[in-house]
Amino acid sequence: MSDEHIEQPDFAEIFPLFFGHSYSQVVTTAVRLGIPDVLAGSTMSVDEIAAATQTHASSLHRLLRALVALDVATESADGGFALTPIGVLFCKSTPTPVHGAALMCGDPTLWQAWGALELAVRHGNTGFYHAFGQVIWDHLADNPVLAERIYGTMKATTSLLAPAVVAHYDFSPFTRIVDIGGGDGSLLSTVLVATEGASGVVYDIEPALRETPGVLEAAGVSGRCEVQRGDFFRSVPPGADAYLLKHILHDWDDDASARILRNCRDAVAADGKILVLTSVVPAQDEVTDPMARRVLAMSDMEMMAFHSGRERTLEEFEALFGKSGLRLGAVVTVPEHPNFHVLEALPV
Repeated sequence: MSDEHIEQPDFAEIFPLFFGHSYSQVVTTAVRLGIPDVLAGSTMSVDEIAAATQTHASSLHRLLRALVALDVATESADGGFALTPIGVLFCKSTPTPVHGAALMCGDPTLWQAWGALELAVRHGNTGFYHAFGQVIWDHLADNPVLAERIYGTMKATTSLLAPAVVAHYDFSPFTRIVDIGGGDGSLLSTVLVATEGASGVVYDIEPALRETPGVLEAAGVSGRCEVQRGDFFRSVPPGADAYLLKHILHDWDDDASARILRNCRDAVAADGKILVLTSVVPAQDEVTDPMARRVLAMSDMEMMAFHSGRERTLEEFEALFGKSGLRLGAVVTVPEHPNFHVLEALPV
């Protein structure tokens, strides 16, 4: 094709596609340095911010100018810096998951895994494995900072999802509910508050359960909810009539996911249900919000970078259930969170 037929790029659209990584590092570096928290509710000079954050003033000034360019901060004529409404979201005190997500997404370890994405695409496995030679969950045992960031982000996102889930799915038929990989108990405590008379179990590995007793106590459900440590690849607590799997299966490939599901299948009561709370990749011709589709696609890339799993279509979930002695039952949408559903997996 001759040069005169090449459409000139719109740099407003193209620039973020190859400089998005630097946007992220500018913002997440600011969060790690505590700049949004220092600026919360005030306007400060470079020297004042440098003193409060113990940073190099000249370098800090350049970072602040980049934050202004990204609409995270503003600069006044006399050189004072303040947060924009977007910048306020990155403060630790703001009740959104943005601060924790920034700490996690900007973590240097995860950036190395993203840097190995090409190897994952060329050879399979995950970027994390190519970078570090181990599974991310094993790595967390030796990296408590990253573990805290990941589990903290999971807690924050669950706190947003859980109320919407109980608003759209009826848990009242269940008397005993086990949350597999339930972490700090945020999901199950919300379910139990809304399901009077039911009892439950939060089941996970040790590092994920450190804050669970306090979360259950604060929700007022500690008297009817146990905390059990264990490996869901080996077994799960038996005899419940509902097993919750929220954002668990997308971390694992089909063989590993089928093993988890079969363990739940072996444990569930005869008339019970396994509830897979998950994003579902929409059909190609299904009309969805472009941002929701982009978020889901990036989540799928995140799985390739860090985990062995993937985001799946409804047909792929049906096939996975079939491999595990289960069949797909009701599919309940959660409108507040596009592409998120409660999938019932029923014993065959």
